[in-house]
Amino acid sequence: MIRLLIADDEPVIADGLYDEFIELGDPELDVIRVYSGKEAVRCLEKTKFDIVISDIRMPGVDGLELARLIHNDWPECKIIFLTGYRDFEYAYEAIQQGAVNYVLKTEGYDKVVEAVRLAIAGIEAKRQDMQIVTQAKKQLKTMSSILRRNFLIHLLGGAKYELPALEDEFVQLEMNMRAHDDCLLFMARVDTLPYGLSYLDQNQYYYSIEHIAEQYLSPRLHLLPSEDSHGNMLWVAQPRHDYEGEASEEKAAVFLKGTLESIQRACRESLNTTVSFVMLTFRIRWNQLPEGYNQLRYLMDFRIGSGIEMLLTDESVPASEIAKTAVPAKYFPFGKHMSLESLLEKGERDSFMKEMDDIASQLHPDASILDPIVQEIFFSVSTLLFSHMNRWNLLPRLSLQTGYYRLFRVDEFSTFAEAWTFVKQLAGHIIDVQDIERNKRASDTVSFVCQYIQDHIEDELTLVKLSERVHFNPAYLSRLFKQETGSTLTDYIQEKKIARAKQLLENTDINVHEIGEMLGYGYGSNFARTFKKLTGMSPKEHRESFNKY
Repeated sequence: MIRLLIADDEPVIADGLYDEFIELGDPELDVIRVYSGKEAVRCLEKTKFDIVISDIRMPGVDGLELARLIHNDWPECKIIFLTGYRDFEYAYEAIQQGAVNYVLKTEGYDKVVEAVRLAIAGIEAKRQDMQIVTQAKKQLKTMSSILRRNFLIHLLGGAKYELPALEDEFVQLEMNMRAHDDCLLFMARVDTLPYGLSYLDQNQYYYSIEHIAEQYLSPRLHLLPSEDSHGNMLWVAQPRHDYEGEASEEKAAVFLKGTLESIQRACRESLNTTVSFVMLTFRIRWNQLPEGYNQLRYLMDFRIGSGIEMLLTDESVPASEIAKTAVPAKYFPFGKHMSLESLLEKGERDSFMKEMDDIASQLHPDASILDPIVQEIFFSVSTLLFSHMNRWNLLPRLSLQTGYYRLFRVDEFSTFAEAWTFVKQLAGHIIDVQDIERNKRASDTVSFVCQYIQDHIEDELTLVKLSERVHFNPAYLSRLFKQETGSTLTDYIQEKKIARAKQLLENTDINVHEIGEMLGYGYGSNFARTFKKLTGMSPKEHRESFNKY
């Protein structure tokens, strides 16, 4: 969407240019005209314009002053100056202001249209400028550390990749990791920090701990660090190539465990803080990260003793206890809740149902609803749905027939399959209601705009002014209107103006030029030219043909 503002104190020129651009029929060009520099300033204070056509000499705020204001507030805006004066000094100053062109009024509309097309081409070229892409890539490199950390959280959330695709992700993120090899997983929690630290100072401690770990472990291990929402620091580790070999899995685990003790000591001595570590002594596959993460959480919370620094491994706790923690993670891994919540918010029915089916596929369909693991999964999703319904006030819109009251009544179901079918059906009802509400809001907005146009058909109507009435971004309103009606706003306004013009021509004796002015077409032949283009006859011919009958 390109927004064009025309400012000229001679109405015949402002109206003529306005009609010239409207007749181009470009749905991506929104045009507004004003008749003074002050009006132009008011428009620019409310809305961003891409191109401004301005007369240089206007009373009050002239073109040059307007240009200074534009360059201060909207530096990317292109300016085209118009003048009837062959004044080199004025023209030179205009060019110095950064105008993309300088057109004499005597050169005609075609020259102005050409200048606007050049300006649009420049805007589009800048959008596609490879320098911007290159700069973005450089910035992406500086963000690579953040992206790698987020990617690990993504994997912990249960994201599934085929090995070649995972390897591609590692390459793109410049990660020294191998998708085809297993990895070690360990976690840290800061036990003590000085009281009253600022947010920045707290993060400095975490960064320092991470840096210490990197210094001690990087000679033998590649590390991928991150952190979870519980304040735990996480690492995935793989042996370096030169450290691989016979019994390398055992060697890597022994090296990691022994070095974590050194890291703890370094943190005590250099940071005056204690850090607890937990780790798995066996390597796991990348698609097992959610289960491994859950085991580490269990180890971290298991704690032996209180208020003291610890270093625990999976060998420190009975295998039967550790095994229990893998069950809920397998079915409802870290991050799955957020994924379901996001899909529900966006109304992505198919993706939501696929996620639900993935969870259900891990359980036997005849599993008892009384099983604690089954209940945990059921209540997790039930809470998500109920919270969503409350947040969007959907309960009054959901019929009791949907049975939403059963969300916390496990006694109403005999098997997991029965309960899960109910939850999926309810989620479907929720998405249906959301779709209806969204479509109604869209329909109501477009209906309001159509009625406003009908009620103000004799006013100047533009996309910007209409978007202000509904408090929408102009580009968004344009797309919404086209989606709902199949017509562009510009075409719709013209259609309604011409329909009103026909009524006036058929039922009154008002002069053709006056009708044009009443409907916002301004002076001269602008109205007649537009009317003939859209109806095939001039306003006079239409009146005469109607009067014959």
